[in-house]
Amino acid sequence: MLKNRFVTLLFAFALVCGAAVAATPAEQQAQAMAALAQQPPLSQADLDSFIKMVPEISKVMNDPNAIMKLYQDNGVSPERFALVSSKITIGFMMNQGMTKDQILATGQVPEVMIPNDAELALIKKSQDALGKALGMPAK
Repeated sequence: MLKNRFVTLLFAFALVCGAAVAATPAEQQAQAMAALAQQPPLSQADLDSFIKMVPEISKVMNDPNAIMKLYQDNGVSPERFALVSSKITIGFMMNQGMTKDQILATGQVPEVMIPNDAELALIKKSQDALGKALGMPAK
């Protein structure tokens, strides 16, 4: 179940950012990362929207119009949802002991996607609810 939800989140992220970030020239990638860096920090409202939306996204992932309606109904842009999803996923990894340096060393994650200390604390505080939304077994 968690694997399916995680794959769904990665799919949503790829839809939103993948083509724009991965398949563009280096200059456009830098511009995209700069735009992401301008996003406000994670908030409890972001986490609440994520918790509400994740189960619904897996139901409509084959319908781009339904996904866009879900974003709209929850007042979240696709870009914001992708950033929040990434920070939550990376926050989970960090809360399990992985360091920022280890994550950056993979070369797979831009620094802008790594939650700061305050965001990490917020993710940790909401970890049970986030895990439940992702279909993770309770501790």
